[in-house]
Amino acid sequence: MENWKPINGFPDYAISDHGRVRSLKRGIILKPWQKPDKSYQLRYLQVELWLMGRRYKAMIHHLVLEAFRGPRPARYEARHLDGDPQNNNLSNLEWGTFRENLADRRKHMTKMALTAEMVRYIRLHPEKSVRALAHELGCAKSTVHIARTGLTWADIGVFDL
Repeated sequence: MENWKPINGFPDYAISDHGRVRSLKRGIILKPWQKPDKSYQLRYLQVELWLMGRRYKAMIHHLVLEAFRGPRPARYEARHLDGDPQNNNLSNLEWGTFRENLADRRKHMTKMALTAEMVRYIRLHPEKSVRALAHELGCAKSTVHIARTGLTWADIGVFDL
């Protein structure tokens, strides 16, 4: 059984514990979308909500947590427990600290292999710290360091990007 709750601050919309958004005014389920992603960040689903003629973009996982678990505690962020950023079922979401979220990412991406495009991205952004790139790509800092320096990538022909 799917449970629905109103979205705080948007009286014309409701969110379900399955991560679906409904327009009460139009009687339809909104189609979520992903922001085009060139930085290889995790792809979270979003919707557009309208209020008094103004458009607001909202992350679905935030809407689910706020409706069913309450407002976000200070310095907490949304966690996808199974590591899938598109699984917005309430059973898969929790508020957690940055460290908990990072531990989740490491847990679910332990065997992550960087693509040639990801290595190119790392090398084209020397101004970004290893830590920032690792967070952005959802991988370990050592993986970024190896890709940036070419310590082992040269052996597989990715060095000449």
